[in-house]
Amino acid sequence: MGAWGSGIFENDEALDFIDHFKARKSLPALFKLVRGKRTEGEDESSILACAELIAALHGFASDALDPELDDWAEKTRKKKPVADDLIQKTIEQVSAIRDSSELRELWAETEFLDEWVAVLDHLLSRLDQPPRVA
Repeated sequence: MGAWGSGIFENDEALDFIDHFKARKSLPALFKLVRGKRTEGEDESSILACAELIAALHGFASDALDPELDDWAEKTRKKKPVADDLIQKTIEQVSAIRDSSELRELWAETEFLDEWVAVLDHLLSRLDQPPRVA
């Protein structure tokens, strides 16, 4: 049975992305996904999961983030902060998914659209903060 909920990590695509990322912990792959061209559907869930990792690297991890990845983000953030242009690109990607995407269309067919939008708004508010100093 698949996972499905309004949280970023409450769907199979995002969980698969996190599992793959945990195995490699490749920053270039993470950054490439956010900087790349946004595709439709399932890739959008991966981009949102990636955005949560970038928020953690920025110093504002979600309470829903896997503790192993939260620790990794904290250690990584202390070595090198996330570049401002990457934060801006991540904000653009999340905003685009929230405002006009296949994923939004799927949520619009449910009674939980407002809940999902609130989750993305919370992510955007964490990304739109000055970096947390280690």
